[in-house]
Amino acid sequence: MWQFRTRVPADLQGVLGRTHINRSLKTSSYPDAIRAARRVAFEIEQDFEAARGGTGGDPAHAACDRPCPSPPVPSVTANTVLPEPTGPAIHIDLDLLASRIAEKLQAAQPVAAEAVVPTAEPAKAKTIQQVYDAYMADPGVIQSGKTVLAYETVFGLLIEIIGQDTPVSDIGRETCREVMDTLRWLPPNSTKRYPNLTAREIAQKTRDAGKASGLSPATVNGYMTKLSALLTWAVNEGFIDRNPAKGLGVVDTTNRKDKRQPFTPKQLQAIFTAPLYTGCQDDDYGYAKPRDARPRRGRFWVPLIGLFSGMRLNDTRAGNF
Repeated sequence: MWQFRTRVPADLQGVLGRTHINRSLKTSSYPDAIRAARRVAFEIEQDFEAARGGTGGDPAHAACDRPCPSPPVPSVTANTVLPEPTGPAIHIDLDLLASRIAEKLQAAQPVAAEAVVPTAEPAKAKTIQQVYDAYMADPGVIQSGKTVLAYETVFGLLIEIIGQDTPVSDIGRETCREVMDTLRWLPPNSTKRYPNLTAREIAQKTRDAGKASGLSPATVNGYMTKLSALLTWAVNEGFIDRNPAKGLGVVDTTNRKDKRQPFTPKQLQAIFTAPLYTGCQDDDYGYAKPRDARPRRGRFWVPLIGLFSGMRLNDTRAGNF
């Protein structure tokens, strides 16, 4: 059972003959004890006023031979003591307790739902295929008929290796290095030799077989240069922040003079015993068909001039003797 205990003011201790007042709250429920404590505190306050000569309260407590100074009136928020029946006394600050109860009641009130402001979804990143299509459609990119055809072949292979649905923003330096490494292991005419395999599968097959007859460094660097040009354009258009393929390439260790070997005697014999020199159908579409005609025009003379002078084909055709 909860008890209410409060101190008697010093000026009334002699009148009332005690220093503390205890009253039973007649409940073992803590919430009920809190409510009863407020009522009992108010009643005891009235008794104190009566003891000082005021009205109300118990007349037996009102006997006082001399006026007493009025100390600060104890409020119902004074520290009280509610001892447990079998335990030590517990000091309770009623004001603090009341404020916490009010907070809990307020927290229990339904809170109006905050307005949810829909946020705009971020723009979906463009894929490498979409960037390439936009690049080829850009009128600022100079493209001849042959250039378009060459780009379709080159970027068809590059996009296959990267993956046409790969967001261009996901292409990093490592991806570009993987592309370059795949190109290095692709044999010439790989799609004709392995029509049912992807470029990555062909490169892996060549790598596993230990074959080193992949694309030449010049060809690989040509592919990487075109990829870098596309990504530079993507940077300028704001699709990506930087070009991850910039500066990537393969070092060509072959000496310049060794890149083009001279014709072997067997190759020269095959060239100059062809129908064009031994007798052909005509100097047009029939120059490779055996007949009796022996035309003596450019197709006949250019190889002979190159054979005896060492001049290149373009110089011979231009007449740069």
